[in-house]
Amino acid sequence: MGKRMANPPIFYTVAQIVFNPVLTMAEYVPKFHARIRKEFPEFRHEEVRQFQLNVAEKSNSNDEALSSFSAPRWIFSNLKQTSGYVLRRDSIAFHTTAYETSEEFAS
Repeated sequence: MGKRMANPPIFYTVAQIVFNPVLTMAEYVPKFHARIRKEFPEFRHEEVRQFQLNVAEKSNSNDEALSSFSAPRWIFSNLKQTSGYVLRRDSIAFHTTAYETSEEFAS
């Protein structure tokens, strides 16, 4: 498992943790970035459009089956853009291409 492949596929890994929504997540972003700023100095805030499909039968005909809303996400990256975090109100994901073996990724 620790041996480097002779002809590896593209190395891109995402690890995500999902948790209950934290509606005040924006308040924690500055402290979070301060802790990881040395390794991940690049920062940007985005508003992304999310869609929700409601498939349950509705008793009120005015309810829409498809709804959309805007949700914030905060992106922290290293200078080479090879690794970073994506923080949302209900999850955090780490993504990277900066490794060649599973042991390197785990560390």
